[in-house]
Amino acid sequence: MATQTLDVMFPEFGRTLGAFVGSFTATTAINPDNLVLSTELRGAGFVTDGDLNDFWIRITSDANIGVIRHIGDYAQSTGTITVSGPVLADASSDLATFEVYRWSPTRILNALNDARQTAFPALHKRVVDRTTTM
Repeated sequence: MATQTLDVMFPEFGRTLGAFVGSFTATTAINPDNLVLSTELRGAGFVTDGDLNDFWIRITSDANIGVIRHIGDYAQSTGTITVSGPVLADASSDLATFEVYRWSPTRILNALNDARQTAFPALHKRVVDRTTTM
């Protein structure tokens, strides 16, 4: 039976719910100033200041991997999003990848975990291995 990692399931499930906006790469390295710059955002149709305000970002690589932050402001002219919360870790050595969601990714993760726990008894198959190895 095939298995999926959370990193694969997360955006797929978010897309099903209508929450997943897209995956992007930062244009410059993330510095500890709570700014994430990506010119890809402009090419994805976010052409007005504030288009991403109140959305959420989930960083999927580099020093901030797994960090989820609320987007407080989006500046179209530079493709810069300003996130709230504690400062991001300095990731000056590489360009980070990130995903944008309409709702909090934490809520999506909670829904996935609830579904996993509810489905487990029905999907569980007991396997008894009576082989002996020497």
